[in-house]
Amino acid sequence: MAGDYLFAVETRSAAVRVYDRESGRDVGRLTSGKEVGATSGWADVPMPVTAHRLASGEYLVFVEEDARGKALMYRFTPPTAALAAVRRHVTDAAGQP
Repeated sequence: MAGDYLFAVETRSAAVRVYDRESGRDVGRLTSGKEVGATSGWADVPMPVTAHRLASGEYLVFVEEDARGKALMYRFTPPTAALAAVRRHVTDAAGQP
């Protein structure tokens, strides 16, 4: 758990499920991408996932993965943080905030 979210890793796929800490609502899923062959699996140690909230509101999520010998790092930007970032950079047609 970090900040407003709970991060849970699936044992066989090493996919990370993201849940809202307050409501338990499923927010999303983090899976390995083409950078690591789009494959992952077997997160089988007692604490395979750690997450850290950055000052920007973004989260860094680290997952131990045994099947292919990787340590995966994901960047998760909550929907509210993404909207706040967009609002900070919104300008009108004249280029004024």
